[in-house]
Amino acid sequence: MPSHRDTHFSLPRQYRLVSGVVEAMQLTPSQVSAAALWCGGMEVDEVDALDSTKKFVGLNVPALTPNGVERASQGDYIVKNLRGEFSVVKPGEFEANYEPI
Repeated sequence: MPSHRDTHFSLPRQYRLVSGVVEAMQLTPSQVSAAALWCGGMEVDEVDALDSTKKFVGLNVPALTPNGVERASQGDYIVKNLRGEFSVVKPGEFEANYEPI
């Protein structure tokens, strides 16, 4: 059994998220085609769940998920990380964690 001197105790430390520089595009109706070309995504028609008369274009983004695709809806950000991988980030989360340079 180890003695008290052999046991290392430490308190939690604070860490800053270091993500480096990423490229990102916010999905808007006028940017869907450009975003699809940039990330290799596929445009899809979406219907507002609360009002079926409201339609807009979404984007299936190739991403590192179990099914290989993430859906970007109007207003979402498509983010390309330093390894060249794409992900979809909701506006509030994106704006809280990233700032333009």
